[in-house]
Order: sequence, then structure tokens, then C-alpha cells
Amino acid sequence: ENVFGESVLECSHPGHGVRFEFRAEDALAGWHANQQKRLGRTVSKSEFDWTFSTPYNGSIHLDKAVLREKLRAARRIEAPEYGVPIKTRTQIPMGLLEKRGHIHFYDHIELFTDPLQGKGQSEASVKIRAMEECFLVLFRSFICLNNQSVYMRDVRYYHEFDTSVVL
Repeated sequence: ENVFGESVLECSHPGHGVRFEFRAEDALAGWHANQQKRLGRTVSKSEFDWTFSTPYNGSIHLDKAVLREKLRAARRIEAPEYGVPIKTRTQIPMGLLEKRGHIHFYDHIELFTDPLQGKGQSEASVKIRAMEECFLVLFRSFICLNNQSVYMRDVRYYHEFDTSVVL
């Protein structure tokens, strides 16, 4: 088992007071929380999640002082939707991501990996790519059980720089 505890991806926009981050401890805390729900009763060996599957989507943080200033400027009392993920039918424009162009920044960060006692592989990683017009962050949880199954869960954050929305 390898946990890369100091590996962190943090993206922030100080002017809007929004920051999101990806940390190994938080991803494993999501797995642990799921285990705790199951531990409220007797858990059989077959029910215990030894693959470290996690419901983690990254963590979103808001700077309340910046939010208060934005509300004051807009003459609003509250903005419950600010910085909160909402469901949308808007899709990430794959054509823009496939377009050949200059990638200003790219990184692949391993958060944790485990060989599952020789029975497969479990890993969580995050990738970021910043281009001329946009950035894309991909969090991936990947589990492969030898001769049984493959599970992959992706969470994407996409932002075009001339908009105020993160998909």
C-alpha cells in the first residue's frame, strides 16, 4: 500500500474565493466513511470493502470574506448556489479539448495505490491540463480485480477562462 500523503492538487481563484483540492487523506476518508456506515451492524468478510473504492469528488472550499464582499457588491443577502455543485445537462466540449494547441501545464499526481494483496490493483490519481482557453482536472479511481472485474470512476472539472462556470 502506498499513500502519497503530501501529494495535493489545489486550484484556486482568489478573486472569487473558490478553491478546490484533491488529497489522498480525503479520498481515503471517503472510503472510511462508507466502512463506518456498514460497521453499524455486523459486517461479513464478503461485505468489507478491501478495494478502497471511494465516493470522493474532491473538496470545495469557499472564502466567506470574498463571498460577503461579492454579495455586498451585488446587493444580495445570500447566494446559496455560490460554489455549490449543481446538476447540469451542459457537457464538456470535447472538441475544444481535442484541438491541437499549446498545453501550458500538465501534471499527473498519484494519491494512493494498493496491490490488494496480489489480487489486483486499486489506485486514485488526479490529472490537470491547462490550455490557452480552458483547464481540465480529472480525478480517477481505478480498481482491477484479477480475473473478476474492472471499476473506474472519473470526476471531471472543466473551466473556460472567459466564463464564470466550472463544469
